[in-house]
Amino acid sequence: MEQTYSIRWISPESADADAPGLLALIRGLADFEGWSEFVDISAEEIAERAKRPAPPFRAALAQDATGALIGFATVFVTDFTYAKRPSLELEMLFVTEHWRRHGVGHGLFDQIEHRQRMAGLDQVGGHRRAHV
Repeated sequence: MEQTYSIRWISPESADADAPGLLALIRGLADFEGWSEFVDISAEEIAERAKRPAPPFRAALAQDATGALIGFATVFVTDFTYAKRPSLELEMLFVTEHWRRHGVGHGLFDQIEHRQRMAGLDQVGGHRRAHV
């Protein structure tokens, strides 16, 4: 049986509904990598940041056919002193254990690259594609 998923971006309109699931995924990543003691943000704070006119991050959310969140990637725009155009920097990328090795990480990264090209940004930094 083929497992299907879709990817969408958090928006100001979806932020309140998406923030608790995104926070749960961030905690999953923190547990996986051993830095859970540093997660001190609330879902309300994530939603507030996502609703800002110039949000400090963008989040791509992967969801299964039921709408449950199964992975995410967060990015932010940064200006490097050596480049003419800003770059899109990958901050975090995580896929829940059940969905690993089903192409979700690659799908998230494809969405990031698409956003980078559409926004006319120089590159996607902070990554190694072979590891997603």
